[in-house]
Amino acid sequence: MTLKVYQQGEGKLEAPRSFAPGTRGRCTSARITYVDAKTGFVSADIMVRVLHVTKRELASAVGLGVEAITRTDRVRSPRVQARLREASEILSRVQAWAGSEGMAWAWYRSTPISSLGDLTPEELVSRGRGDDVRAYLTHLADGGYA
Repeated sequence: MTLKVYQQGEGKLEAPRSFAPGTRGRCTSARITYVDAKTGFVSADIMVRVLHVTKRELASAVGLGVEAITRTDRVRSPRVQARLREASEILSRVQAWAGSEGMAWAWYRSTPISSLGDLTPEELVSRGRGDDVRAYLTHLADGGYA
């Protein structure tokens, strides 16, 4: 499995490059797609550009305040990185069958999961239940029913 990384440079996003898992510093998961190749952190800036949303929308979708993803010292904190990483992993897994990052984002924001209390993945991640969404996606990938 490979890791797709968007590189940020001179105000533009370069095409994704693939890396073997575990070769980019702090990034150890093969499912994360919004990692800054220079720092190894999940980048809110890259997520905002790729998903075509505002920082306020992204912060709300992952259950954080806007300052948490706009201030460099906060965006690198373990709590913020964990939330961004959860959302990134979920979006990466869904993108495979949704067809695009935009469709994966639409699913994340608007599709209720009946087995998780009819909450959307966005609501679940915002409440700190990202592991439940990942377990649900694993269940589906293993051939389970939705």
